[in-house]
Amino acid sequence: MSRFGLENERQRLCFWGRALLSVWTVLVGALFILQVWRIFLVDWAFIAQNVAARFWEVAAFFFLWILLIGAVGVLECLFPQKEQVRAVIDLRLTLSKLKARLPENERGRYAFSVRFAAWCAFFLAAGMCAAMVAGYLLSPAYKQAASTGFFAEHGEAERLVRSLPYLFGAVGLAVGVVYFEEEQLKKELAFVKMQIAENAKKGVALRGGAVECKKDKSASGKAVLIARCIVGGVALLCIVSGIFNGGMADVLGKAVNICTQCIGLG
Repeated sequence: MSRFGLENERQRLCFWGRALLSVWTVLVGALFILQVWRIFLVDWAFIAQNVAARFWEVAAFFFLWILLIGAVGVLECLFPQKEQVRAVIDLRLTLSKLKARLPENERGRYAFSVRFAAWCAFFLAAGMCAAMVAGYLLSPAYKQAASTGFFAEHGEAERLVRSLPYLFGAVGLAVGVVYFEEEQLKKELAFVKMQIAENAKKGVALRGGAVECKKDKSASGKAVLIARCIVGGVALLCIVSGIFNGGMADVLGKAVNICTQCIGLG
């Protein structure tokens, strides 16, 4: 086998190792969430004996996950990947450069208006989602829907579950508007290029202006930034909700009891 073919085999092995690790990580996380849920629903006591019993039920998956992490780590050390920096065209910058080459009366702003309207609609919908989430998590007038079962005993959990669709909806809208804007930019780029070609055939003088290319490691910086802002906002909202519904005081009381009664400090 040639050196190039051997390198491809190694890269393929690393890829499938990372893919398997990702799937197994999600599986182990789902199993732990399931076990915590069973402790609340079945055992009704979050004590050391119940936690240990539920853990050993999924211990094989957990230890296999640890071994898989070690194996993938060894593969990454033996066959390190060379970091590749892709040349990514900044659509906004490219569009502005191309428009600068057109006559003033042919530049148009329709596509920009569509993109601006899409972002306005997103922020309006996101504000409505935030209002609904705040109503579920912070409103003192909220009434529980469940009269029996787990949610009847844990009102905060019911509030959180009922607010999740609005949180996921806001994230989905953010991703959707980012992709919508990208598609609109591509359409406008194609239209501007067509205008430039038509003007060149007619002999219309075009202004100078080179299309710049920006080197970046990722083309989804805006989507990542929006996702981080949303996650940060949700985290802040949950913190504020915990403060207002007495969760912080409960945690402080439990911490004091652990230190003074269990550990024996003070």
